[in-house]
Amino acid sequence: MRNCARAGIILGLAIAAASPAQAGQDGPSLSRDGAYWRGPQRTPGAFLSRSPAATDVTVVCDRWPDGSDLRRFGLDAIRLSGARTDHEKCLAVYRWVRRWMIYFSKDRKYGGAPVEKLISPHRKGGYVDQPLKLLNVYGVHHCDGQTRVVEAVWRALGYRAQKVVRGGHTVVGCHYRDYDDVERWHLLDVS
Repeated sequence: MRNCARAGIILGLAIAAASPAQAGQDGPSLSRDGAYWRGPQRTPGAFLSRSPAATDVTVVCDRWPDGSDLRRFGLDAIRLSGARTDHEKCLAVYRWVRRWMIYFSKDRKYGGAPVEKLISPHRKGGYVDQPLKLLNVYGVHHCDGQTRVVEAVWRALGYRAQKVVRGGHTVVGCHYRDYDDVERWHLLDVS
């Protein structure tokens, strides 16, 4: 009870000290130049150092796959999904790529796959198809780009995978031993 009374007295004194009648003005100055807004000016140090204290730092979360490497992404997807069998592992990679990337239809008004002007125009007109770049830079692509990512991650884990194009649509084929102990291809539509 004594602490509550003491806090009430301190709060009352603080309010009285900050009241406009006591200050002789309309209220505390809230302009950016006033002392209320900021402390004393100090010159910041160099932002770019010739010898930084830390280099090649990667910050990752234990609840999200590390996208800096395709194999690491696959292993994290498997761990986060709790996958044990090859079938569960394949679905884990597939589902995490689906979470990570957005499907972008080329039929939309502003649609189109990511294109880089720095890539040689002779190489598919600058069409971006590098899986790591699709994961970490763009995060959006047609069925073809998303299929490339699942295919590359599945291959990085040591499995067979290939891109399958049928009727203008691309799916990924993953090869692994199924529940009945027979190795076969499994087609997945990533988009």
